[in-house]
Amino acid sequence: MKGNSIGQNDVVFKESTFNDSPDGVVLINDQEKIVYANVVAGQLLGYERPIELINQVIRAIFPNYIRSEELNLGLTQNKTKIQLQSKMMYCTVNEEQHTLIIFKKSEALEIFRAFFKGISNKTGESFLRAVVKFITEVFEVDAAIVGRMNGEGLQTLASYNRHELEHDIWEYFPAEVLQDLEKTKTSVYINDIEEIGAAIPDTDVKSCLAVPILNDQQQLLGAIAILECQPMMNTELAKEIMHFLSYRITAEIDRIRNEQKITESRRRYQEIIESTQESIYLYSDNQIVFANEKGIKLLGGSGLIDLVGLDILQFTHPDFQDFFKALLKQSSERKRESTIIEGKLIGLDHHVHDVEVMVTPYESLSSQNTLQISVKDVTEQKQAQNFDSQLRIRKQKSELLQLIKNKDINNGKLDKAYKIIAESASNSLGVERVNIWLYHPERYVLECKDRFEWSKNVHKTIDSIDLEDNPHYMVSIEKDSLITVHDVYKDISNYSMYKPFLDPSVSSYIDAPIRIDGKVIGVVSFEHIGMPRQWTYDEQSFSSSIADIVALAIEKAERKRVEAQVEHLAYYDQLTKLPNRIYLYEKLHEVLKDAKKHNREFVVMFFDLDQFKQINDSLGHTVGDQLLLEVAKRIKTSIREIDLFARMGGDEFVLILPRIRQKEDVAVVAERIIDAFKEPINLEDRELYITTSIGISVYPDDGEDEESLIKHADSAMYEAKGKGRNAYKFYSSSMSEQAEQRLLLEMNLNKALERKEFILFYQPIMDLNSNKMRGGEALIRWNHPELGLLSPIKFIALAEETGLIIPIGYWVIQSVCEQIKLWEQQYDMHDFRVAINISVVQFEDERFIENVKAILEETNIQPHLLDFEITESVMQNVETSIAVLGELQKLGIQVSLDDFGTGYSSLSVLKHLPINNIKIDKSFIDDLHAENEETIVQNIIDMSRNMNFKVVAEGIEREGQLHFLKNKLCDYGQGYLFNRPQPVLDFEKNFGQ
Repeated sequence: MKGNSIGQNDVVFKESTFNDSPDGVVLINDQEKIVYANVVAGQLLGYERPIELINQVIRAIFPNYIRSEELNLGLTQNKTKIQLQSKMMYCTVNEEQHTLIIFKKSEALEIFRAFFKGISNKTGESFLRAVVKFITEVFEVDAAIVGRMNGEGLQTLASYNRHELEHDIWEYFPAEVLQDLEKTKTSVYINDIEEIGAAIPDTDVKSCLAVPILNDQQQLLGAIAILECQPMMNTELAKEIMHFLSYRITAEIDRIRNEQKITESRRRYQEIIESTQESIYLYSDNQIVFANEKGIKLLGGSGLIDLVGLDILQFTHPDFQDFFKALLKQSSERKRESTIIEGKLIGLDHHVHDVEVMVTPYESLSSQNTLQISVKDVTEQKQAQNFDSQLRIRKQKSELLQLIKNKDINNGKLDKAYKIIAESASNSLGVERVNIWLYHPERYVLECKDRFEWSKNVHKTIDSIDLEDNPHYMVSIEKDSLITVHDVYKDISNYSMYKPFLDPSVSSYIDAPIRIDGKVIGVVSFEHIGMPRQWTYDEQSFSSSIADIVALAIEKAERKRVEAQVEHLAYYDQLTKLPNRIYLYEKLHEVLKDAKKHNREFVVMFFDLDQFKQINDSLGHTVGDQLLLEVAKRIKTSIREIDLFARMGGDEFVLILPRIRQKEDVAVVAERIIDAFKEPINLEDRELYITTSIGISVYPDDGEDEESLIKHADSAMYEAKGKGRNAYKFYSSSMSEQAEQRLLLEMNLNKALERKEFILFYQPIMDLNSNKMRGGEALIRWNHPELGLLSPIKFIALAEETGLIIPIGYWVIQSVCEQIKLWEQQYDMHDFRVAINISVVQFEDERFIENVKAILEETNIQPHLLDFEITESVMQNVETSIAVLGELQKLGIQVSLDDFGTGYSSLSVLKHLPINNIKIDKSFIDDLHAENEETIVQNIIDMSRNMNFKVVAEGIEREGQLHFLKNKLCDYGQGYLFNRPQPVLDFEKNFGQ
């Protein structure tokens, strides 16, 4: 109980005053220890002698004691619960302040216990009525009321008054009290209603005590209040009891609200089930507890009393009873709606009804195992179905013929074929589900290719079935031609037919194995739900035929796949997946035919990759294949969808532009393709630079048949290569002569070395500081028996393509070494260095170093008298190139980087190359009159000097060029200004100069 506030009275403590007091008294010092207790205090607290309390800490007696605050003296002492009324005050002992507690046993608590004993079995409104009557009588007030909030104020839930007040008790309840309850969320006591201006006319009600009823969120749900026609007594006790009761009242208000909702829900449920067209039964503890009017009539009853208490299983047909019992058990355990099943029910009037049944868990407070059974009478439908059974057999035969002729099945479109077959089989056989399963080629599982559900009219696939978990079933399906189960619950004893993965709603099924060449590759499963079904011979035969049609569809699809694969192999390049030569000529024929018909022009572009052979030989065919794939990808992004892009073979490609407006458009396409290769191709951490040469022929100007157009585009492509590569050329008639000449050269080149038709010319290399000849460069010429003396530009590219450059290159090295030895003997020239151009193809020859060593040993010359000139194209394979150059350096052979500035070199690579000289390309020297070219040449010279390379300038033809190079400290130079390339005898005339 609540105590009075400390400090209401200050007294001087005298022990004799409290020794004989009827109340318990204890005195506490400022350390909160008991220093005095009278006899009554010891008795109330469960001690035989008061002295046992002395020096005990007060909180050991009263755990909730808080000094200077109100005190609830509820305690447990010596295992005895005591509820006390108390009063606290300050007092003085020997001029020191102490706390005095006076307490006694509360008689009201006995009444409280008696009240709770009397209402322990009451709930809801009966509990609330007992509460208001109790607090009215206990506290001897005129009225008590419990109400809850609604939109307009308080609604009475229970009230009690002793003097028959004329109006609803809430009418005597001041509005100000309700406002205070809402605001403070704590009890409100008004001693004199008239003082707050809320006097209620025609009544003597003077005082009011109200306690709020709050929910968990501390929102006001309602109030419990007492009213009195005079000022109230003992309000503290009343307030405590009403506060305590408010928690229980909150729960009972929730209970009342829920019961009202349940009552309303039941009323609505009753209305729904009475209006439905189906028979509805509530089934609990193996008994019918409710049936709607249609349900009573279906089972032959005259009223609900005829069915209540009976088990619905006694109305089921014997053939359906086991299945129905399993269905009820399944729905009860799984707590979810069952599938719709077919069966038969027999009424009290012995009428047999064909029915569709669905079982659903029913939420009920009284029972957790109530089921709702919905039954639809389909007797008339079944009779019609039986009448149609013969028609169905005819339909099945007709359906099989239609399936055999179906275009999707015959065209190998399996996804569509599975759906058509499953749906047709379900409709024709009258089953709920048809599943098509196939073995997975790698895992021991069955994969669902299609499931058709007749009632939902949907196709879907379901999870695969692990066959290792179902060995008996798989042995059976591979052994038998058909598995036929008429009644799952009876045939389940035959373990070989048991399918653990079977849906519980299935009552009968047929499983037909799918066989190809005598081997089982899958299963078609036909699943019936409802009453067990006696499969007829015709139905079983139809099922086998459906499995055969699935096998037929698979075989057709495989045949189509093989045909498509063969066609792809015949018409498409297997590496790039581009159309091949055969496909190209067929399509070119169609384009040619269309162009002739509509008098249109079209274009044939023939192109191949520059330097591809060197890359393929040096880096291997794997890198070469990857390069071709990237080339195909880049070109495809540069053309239109209507253009035909094909691979002829090797690194040769053809592009057909079927519709053009003007030749300028063709040039744009060619430039776009060339630009596609400006950026390097990254393969296996390498940067490869590749270019392409393109030849173009136009119909009808350059040919009116496929061969002419391809041939002339090819000729134009070789013209582009001969002009320096990385370019495109339109065909002209003169190119045919050049193509014939090229063919002649290729034929003669094979014999030229054998016939000793090659000769060497030499061009002086001058020291620009001393103006003396420092050495020479050996330059090959072909003394062709018919065409005369040919320069390298006429045949070196051809030699590289055919691979003849390798033996030609070794002949050049051998001849130069022999000539140097001869000059040593004839002219006593022991420091005359000769430069030799080394082809990238020869440089990448596996036996290059070995053959050079052999020539040096054979000719017995000093290696430093040789200067091998390589081009920047060897940088395609940096690691290999550095290794070869390192071997040359070990031999003592000088190495020069020729045509510098036109290829692939980067400073990061250049500084690691074991080379001696850099040769500035002739194109930079030619344009020295331009300011930017002068800057480039100067930068090359400065860079070379910084990297300790000697610089050789090629193509010096004017005095101004020579003057510039000398001023920029270029080391060496060669060109027509000094001398043209000369035969040996003419060249030797320079030795004396």
